[in-house]
Amino acid sequence: MPREHDGQGSINAVKITITPRRVTVFFSAVIVALTIVHGVGQFSRFYLGDGYLYGLVPMFTFGSEHNVPAYYSALAMVFCAILLAIIAIGERKREAPGAGYWWGLVAVFLFLAFDEALALHERIIAPTQMLLGVSGDRYFVWILPYAMVMLVIAVPYARFMLSLPAGTRRRFILAAVVFLSGAVGLEIVGGLYYESVGEGNILFVIVESLEDLLEMAGIVIFIHALMYHICTEFGELQIRIAATP
Repeated sequence: MPREHDGQGSINAVKITITPRRVTVFFSAVIVALTIVHGVGQFSRFYLGDGYLYGLVPMFTFGSEHNVPAYYSALAMVFCAILLAIIAIGERKREAPGAGYWWGLVAVFLFLAFDEALALHERIIAPTQMLLGVSGDRYFVWILPYAMVMLVIAVPYARFMLSLPAGTRRRFILAAVVFLSGAVGLEIVGGLYYESVGEGNILFVIVESLEDLLEMAGIVIFIHALMYHICTEFGELQIRIAATP
């Protein structure tokens, strides 16, 4: 953290340098730590016969709601929204035509963060089941209304994606593929497995764990992509806290 001094030796400014690599390593390290604690908890649950372990198991189990992994994911999405807002402000200042698309993504990620923290999608399961006339065991039907909204959003955003620099676009696509592989792909696999076998076995836990890992990895890739975009398009990001206006 370099410091700048005036001629009399007093501190004029404190600069904190944040690079895409450092941020990516930080978020990746958090995911690794969460995975290790989750693994210890599941080992205790299935091999030691202790499914609580001083509260460690429910507090760190992947695939559960209102616990540490869920809140971490929500905070990571909020961080994405902050980065998207920074880009939107930068685009507006240089009067670029696509600033509105970035603000739209801010709204999407704030909603996803609230959904992750408060499990909002759980509240639409029962109405969707009633509307489709499907079994009450099919909890993954919440994907259908979300997928419809996603398709509606994808139409206007297709041109936006094509307008992005090639490096940013590739990273965005990679992040989306990884995230949706977990959030949609493994969610369906886990739901079907739950219907046929149940959830109180290690194979179901593995599927749920991989689902959450892919979602978290997709968000980290997206964070890296956003910071890469900021660096390549704006040079650097400066945040100043000044004593005078």
